[in-house]
Amino acid sequence: MPRPLTACFAALLLTALALAGCTEATSGLGGTGGDGGTGGAAGVGGAEPPLRHYIRDAQGRALVLHGLNVANDAKSDPLRVGATTREFVLHMARVWGFNVSRHLIFWDAIEPEPGVYDQDYLARVEERLDWYAEAGIWVVLDMHQDVYSQVFCCDGAPEWAVRTDGIPYEQQDIWWTNYAEPAVQRAFDNFWDFDGPHADVQAAYIDAWMQVVERFHDHPAVLGYDLMNEPHQGSMDTSAFERTVLPAFYDRLIARIREVDTERWIFYEPTAFIVNPGGPTDLGAVTDAREGSPRLVYAPHLYDPTVFLGVGYNGPAAIERWEANRIAELEERHPAPLVIGELGEGPSAYFADVFTMTDRLGAGWVRWSSDPFYSAFANGREPDDILDLVRVYPRRIAGDPIDFAFNPEHRVFSLVFAEREGVEGATEIFVPEARLYPDGWTLQVSDPDGSWTSDWDPDRRILSIVTDPTQAQHVIRIDPGGP
Repeated sequence: MPRPLTACFAALLLTALALAGCTEATSGLGGTGGDGGTGGAAGVGGAEPPLRHYIRDAQGRALVLHGLNVANDAKSDPLRVGATTREFVLHMARVWGFNVSRHLIFWDAIEPEPGVYDQDYLARVEERLDWYAEAGIWVVLDMHQDVYSQVFCCDGAPEWAVRTDGIPYEQQDIWWTNYAEPAVQRAFDNFWDFDGPHADVQAAYIDAWMQVVERFHDHPAVLGYDLMNEPHQGSMDTSAFERTVLPAFYDRLIARIREVDTERWIFYEPTAFIVNPGGPTDLGAVTDAREGSPRLVYAPHLYDPTVFLGVGYNGPAAIERWEANRIAELEERHPAPLVIGELGEGPSAYFADVFTMTDRLGAGWVRWSSDPFYSAFANGREPDDILDLVRVYPRRIAGDPIDFAFNPEHRVFSLVFAEREGVEGATEIFVPEARLYPDGWTLQVSDPDGSWTSDWDPDRRILSIVTDPTQAQHVIRIDPGGP
């Protein structure tokens, strides 16, 4: 029978929420990644935004990512892929304008037995990658885990890789409280102990990743790899774990990936319990083994703590703390592109506050998760919060972004970017015309008349603008109303 939430874990949760309320960040993250842009509008609480860094496409354009995690239902699906269909993927891109999917994959599905890799499962993943490529959606392959393994409650490691040293496990009703179970913590401890008697477990995880990389590194939809969803420290001190054990693991795995793939982007995360609700991290420096500029992406998660606990949204304080801590981490140790790997649910006011922040930081986001969106789509209706998520935004920017923002109340979009040597192609802006501009919209570009061109694709709802390369800076604005 499940036992009540332990006093120890209750204290841990309260500590996490208290740390989320800190106004000063501890020493932050590490490593570098991406090619830099320039800072935008002032941050919250007097904090200046960090020097912006962006993922770049093959033409050098800065990518801004908006999308969905696909999909939570894959965790319980015997085939481990979920109910998502090709038609839904096309709808994600062409109607809602999403250009990224953080696509869940699972170690236990890849390697159900030691050294035995399920090619049928990888073929199912590849089929879905083909759908994304057809839709023009980038994919981040996310090696997902929650509470280490299905052996406990959730998903991740295969049964043979669960090493608890005989410690009994007692299932708790609230899934995430199972992280406090001694058996779960021992399984994590043995995974992280790369020099210990269970070193084969982490080595096998890395080998399983290499099966994925070797198969998919040339796939046109694959943007990058998220090394582990919400890594947990086990019984270790969180700060010590983040400063030493976790970056060493990341460096070890990245070095192996770079033996095969030097081009895709590596997404990595801090621990979750303190960071997700807005607190700081002590994650140490992460190194990209590729030659040239690193291609690392810092991908922490964001869940408003009061919404997550069912209390409701109490205003932007937690979001502001999240922003201030991420700014400190990016400036101190992580000059890397910022993408919120999981953005939790909330009311319209919450999303408005979050997206004001992400635009200010030049950050991407991936909503958790696609399941209610697919359910609504399959039943022929609009998802409840789709109006909060479908926005005008610059998918690709042909230069160094300086500032961009969309005001949903007035339906005004603005973009400022600097010319950047070597960048080719048009700036692409998603404009949900029928949804936001039923009476039409106007376009203004600061470049001299006749020096720039625009093209409108009504099927993809993409506005493409080729600006004047002789201008140092470009300003683009979209307003409601006809010409």
